[in-house]
Amino acid sequence: MTTIAAQFMETALHLPQAERALLAERLLASLDTDDFALSPEWQTEIARRVAEIERGEAKLIPAEDVFRNAFAALS
Repeated sequence: MTTIAAQFMETALHLPQAERALLAERLLASLDTDDFALSPEWQTEIARRVAEIERGEAKLIPAEDVFRNAFAALS
């Protein structure tokens, strides 16, 4: 990873979750390859979930909690 990309990543990780989700969606959409094409169904689902987050309707769980619970369940 280039220095610029690493700095961008560090900055992006400090954005609010809804902004990170939107950024991730746009970055994925910018990939110009058929190897990573999202189906129309997934595009619709992503848009639905982003809208729920933006409206404050989704219950968001910090990634740290998700990983901690997952590792605990595997132990």
